[in-house]
Amino acid sequence: MLSEGNKSDFVQLDANQEVIDLSHYFRVVNNNKWRILSLSLVVTILVTLIVLTMKPVYQASSSLLIESEETNIVSIEQVYGLDASKKEYLETQYEILKSRRIASKVVDKLNLGEHPTFIKYLEKTPTLVDLAKEKARSFLTFLPRQEEVEPPAGEVEERRKEMLVSIFLENLSVTPVSNTQVVKISYTSESPILAAEISNTVAEVYIDNYLEAKFEMTSKATSWLNESLAGLREKLERSEQKLAEFYERERLVNLDGVVGLAAEELQGLSEQLLEAENRLKQTQIIYTQVQGFNGDPADLADMPAVQNHPSIQNVKSAELEAQRNVSELSEVYGPKHQKMISAKAELASVKQTLINQVRSLISGINSEYRQAESQVNSLRISVDKAKDEYRKLTTLESKRKILQREVETNQQLYDSFFTRLQETNEVDGFETANARVLDKAIVPMKPIKPK
Repeated sequence: MLSEGNKSDFVQLDANQEVIDLSHYFRVVNNNKWRILSLSLVVTILVTLIVLTMKPVYQASSSLLIESEETNIVSIEQVYGLDASKKEYLETQYEILKSRRIASKVVDKLNLGEHPTFIKYLEKTPTLVDLAKEKARSFLTFLPRQEEVEPPAGEVEERRKEMLVSIFLENLSVTPVSNTQVVKISYTSESPILAAEISNTVAEVYIDNYLEAKFEMTSKATSWLNESLAGLREKLERSEQKLAEFYERERLVNLDGVVGLAAEELQGLSEQLLEAENRLKQTQIIYTQVQGFNGDPADLADMPAVQNHPSIQNVKSAELEAQRNVSELSEVYGPKHQKMISAKAELASVKQTLINQVRSLISGINSEYRQAESQVNSLRISVDKAKDEYRKLTTLESKRKILQREVETNQQLYDSFFTRLQETNEVDGFETANARVLDKAIVPMKPIKPK
């Protein structure tokens, strides 16, 4: 049992606690149930009417496979300058798909400016605010008005085309499929047929645009190569004409052979000159000794240079033999004996012969020295002339090589450009697309909104 103090505390605690009376709320709802039901019904009817007035929007999608590496008919990548192996290449193609150039071509191809769906967007209905502003201007006539200038017809058409392209791009979406080279081209429109048609046309126009750009680049490359080739042909002809005039002016046939012969001739003359100079030095030694001697010519026979001469050696041998014979006879006979007289006469004759031989040798030495000196001088003149001729020919050879090198360089450039032109012409009929349609867009059966 609780004490009286505890009972009073319990009663006080219950009085302070908040008690939720559900029956009170139930009575409030019950009293206003018709109002709540009416409000719900009105909201439902309004939402239904809004949904029913909204036009369904359809979306159609096509799939496009963009090749990262196109098949090359010939090696002509330099003509196009595109690297299809990088990620940037695919991203570039996505941006091209979303470009105004592609959109403008699709608008023209499908004549979307005359399609009711696009005409509705172009013919803008004035809003209540626009009507109010116009009404106010009509009453406030004292306000200055800007005169409206009618733009030229061409500008109007251009603005209309730009608006069509902008409307077109607002409803176009290009979505690459992750980790693939496939891209989805989607278009939303109130017309399911138009959505499918536009999605397919965007893919077709993109492929056609690539082929046109490729053809245009090929045409430009061909035109540039043709112009360059014409200039190179003229340059080659001028260089060939210079070379021909050089041969004609210098009266040359085979300069390589002429230079070779001149080099051989110069080498032969140089060798002859060296031998002649050696002979002159040897002859000059004897000549100097003979010219410096003023005594008896018979004493010259004792000079080494004279004594070693073959003719002198023979006479000296005969002299020695005659002297030996006189010496032997003098031991047997007297000076007046006939044999002694004959032997002395023979000895005197040999000595006279020696003197004559020495004089003849001296004359021969002088003549040989002058001849050797003359030969050396003559060979030196010939060598100098051969050097001048060789230098002239080598100068001509250098000029010929310069002209020949210019002809060969121009010929190589001409051949290279001609080959490149042939390759470009071969590519010019075999353009291959960089993409193909995987799946065409089909006419959607259900709208994507409202749902």
